[in-house]
Amino acid sequence: MYRLCLLGCVLFVAACGEKAPDEGAIRVSVTYGTFKPACVRVEAKDAQGHQEATDIPATGFKAPQKSEVLVAVRRMADWDTAMSITVSSYAEAAGNRCSGAAVETFSSASLTVVPKEYTRFDVTLKAVDADGDGSPTGVEWAGVSDCDDKRSDMHPGALETCTGTEDLNCNKRVGCQEEGCVSQVCDDGNPCTESDRCAGTGLSALCMGTERTCSQIATCMETSGTCNKATGACEFKPQVTGASCVDAQTCTINDYCNGSGACVSGTPTPCPTRTCFLPATSGCVANNDCSYSLDPAQVNTACVNPANQRSGWCRGGDGACSAFPYRPSNFDPDTVDPADIAALTTTGEVTFNTDTLTWDQDNRVTNRDRLKPRAITAQSGNLQVVLFPVSSLTLGGPLRFTGSLPIILAVYGDANPGQYILANGRFNGPTLRGAGGNHGQCGSSTGATGTVVSGEAEGGGGGGHATTGAAGGVGFSGGNARSGGDPQNSDPLLLLGGCAGGDGGGTGNMAGGQGGAGGGAFQLSVARTLTLQKALSVSGGGGAGGQANRNSGAGGGGGGGSGGRLIVEAFAVNLESGARLTANGGGGGEGGAARNNNEDPGVNASSGSVDTATPAAGGVTTSVSKGEGGQGAARNGAAGAGKNGGTNNSYEAAGGGGGGAMGLIHLRGIQSCTVNANAVLSPVPTGGCTLP
Repeated sequence: MYRLCLLGCVLFVAACGEKAPDEGAIRVSVTYGTFKPACVRVEAKDAQGHQEATDIPATGFKAPQKSEVLVAVRRMADWDTAMSITVSSYAEAAGNRCSGAAVETFSSASLTVVPKEYTRFDVTLKAVDADGDGSPTGVEWAGVSDCDDKRSDMHPGALETCTGTEDLNCNKRVGCQEEGCVSQVCDDGNPCTESDRCAGTGLSALCMGTERTCSQIATCMETSGTCNKATGACEFKPQVTGASCVDAQTCTINDYCNGSGACVSGTPTPCPTRTCFLPATSGCVANNDCSYSLDPAQVNTACVNPANQRSGWCRGGDGACSAFPYRPSNFDPDTVDPADIAALTTTGEVTFNTDTLTWDQDNRVTNRDRLKPRAITAQSGNLQVVLFPVSSLTLGGPLRFTGSLPIILAVYGDANPGQYILANGRFNGPTLRGAGGNHGQCGSSTGATGTVVSGEAEGGGGGGHATTGAAGGVGFSGGNARSGGDPQNSDPLLLLGGCAGGDGGGTGNMAGGQGGAGGGAFQLSVARTLTLQKALSVSGGGGAGGQANRNSGAGGGGGGGSGGRLIVEAFAVNLESGARLTANGGGGGEGGAARNNNEDPGVNASSGSVDTATPAAGGVTTSVSKGEGGQGAARNGAAGAGKNGGTNNSYEAAGGGGGGAMGLIHLRGIQSCTVNANAVLSPVPTGGCTLP
C-alpha cells in the first residue's frame, strides 16, 4: 500500500535553514534539460517492506524556471534508518497521476537517514526534446520516441490524415495506412486520376483513383487526347491539314484545318437573303458577320418562320415572322398553336362566361368544339385573364362576355364584326357585371353603402374608375353623404374592369337599392385590319331604386357602377360612322318614400349608354320628395351626386344613389387609324389615334 509521506518543494526550501525533522529526511533533486517531463514519480522503501510513493505532474513543479524538481522524503518513526529511493520520469499524465511507460528510471543505493539531518539523492534526466513538442528522444524506453526532434509537428500522437504523405505521428504509417482510412478520400499524387480513395488496410493500403478520360469537341483538334501526368492537363493533337471545319464567320464555305489546330476561312460567300429584312449591308470579311436592317416595306407581308415553319407576317420593330405583324398588348400571339385557332361563327345572340369557359345558347355557336379559349396571365399587371384566339368573326347577333375574368379576343387575321360586342354592366332584375367587372382589386373604388337614419336611408356612392364616383344623397331625417369610389390605376394596358356602386341604405321590406354593376375589361386585338360598324362597350350598370314600406320607412337608391376598360388595337383600324366605343358610368337609383298609410318605391336608374356619349339618367320621378339618383359619367357629362330625400304631403323620402365614373379606352392603330366623324368614343381614348 502506498502512503503519501513526501514533503513538497516549498516545505523543503522553507526548511533549508532550519533543523531537519527529528526522524531525518532524504532531499531528492531531479534536474532536466530540453525535455520537461509531464510527470515525476518518487518512490521510497526500507528493508522491512515499507513502501511510499508520490506523483508530481508538471503543473505542480514549483520552480520550472530552474528546470528542477525538489522533493523531501521524511522517514517515518517506524521505518529503518536505511532507505532506498527510485525516481521515474514520464511523457504523459492523467490528472494528478503519471501515466504510460516511464521514460527514465533512477534508483539509489541504500541511504542511511540520520536523525535531524538531510541525506541527498540527486538525479539528472538524460532525455532531450529539442523541438519542444513534449515527446522525448535520446533514451531507450518502452514508449515511442520522437521520430524527428527538429520538427515540432512530428511526434507521437500528432494529427495525421488519410491524404497525408509524411509519418507525422511516428507510427511508421503514412496516409491510407492509418487506421480508419478504408474508402476515405485521398490523393494518390497523380493529377491524371479522379475520385481517389483508400483501398486495403495497414502497411499494404494504397490510394487509388480512376484514370481521367480526355475528350472534347474542338475545331481542328482530335476529339480524344491524353493526360499529362506532370500537369494534369489534357493534351490533344491537331487534325491533319485539309480536314473540314467551321470557322467563326457565318458567310464562308469550304473552311479547312491548317494542321496546327486552327480553322482557316474558306471561300467568302454573299450574305443570304433574310425574309422581312433589307439585303445585308456588307458581306463576310474577317471578324465581321452579316448585318441586316428591317425592311419597312415588308412589314405585314406573308412570311414563314424558319424556327417552326409556321406561316405568319413580318413584324414591325424586330422583323420577326410572327402570327401578328406587331406586338399586341398583354399576350404573345406566337404561344398559341395554329391548331387552336378557329373561326368564331354564331347564328344569333350568345353570351360567353369567362369563369366556366362556356356559352349560353351554345347551339348558336356553329363550331364551338374547335374553339380553344384558355386562362393566361396578362403581361401588364400580372392579372389572370381569358385569351380567346380566333381566326375570324362571323356574328349572327350580339356577342356578350360575362364572368369574373377579363377577356382578350384575339383575331389572327382581319375582323369586321358587324354586331355589338358587349362586356357592359346591366340591371336585369339582379345586377349583371361585364366580364372582369366588380373585380377583386376594386377595394376603395367600390361606392360606399348607405345607412338608415330615423326611417329614411342614404343613397349608395357611385363606383370609381377613371375618376371618383359621385356621392349618394341623405334621407329626410339626415345622415352623411355616402362617398363615391376612388379612382383606379390609370395604366391604359391594365385590364381592370369597372367597380360596383354602393348599395342604398335599408333593410327588410324597406331595402335599399342594389348598387349598379361595374363594366367589364375587354381587349380586342386584330392581327391585320379591323373594320368596326357597331358598338364595343364596357359601360357600367345603373343602380336600383330603394324600396319603401308605410310602417318601416324608405330605402336609399343604389349607386351607379363605373365603366370598365376597353383596349382596341389592330395593324390598321377603320372606325366607320356606326362605330361606338363606350365605357360610360351607370346612373344612381332613386330613393324610396313612405308615410303611415302608403309607400312609393324609388325608380331604377339607366345603365351607362352602349352607343352614345350621353350620361345615363339617374332614377327620377315626378315626386318632389324622393331623392333623385345622380347621372352616370360620360364624355358629355360628369357623374352626378344623388339628391337628398325630402318631405311632401306627409311622405318622407330617402336619398338617391350617386352616379358611376367613366372607365378608360385605349385605341391603337399600328400602321393607320381612321375614325369617321360620326363615330362615338366615350370617354376620349388614349393610344395615339387622331380623332376627327
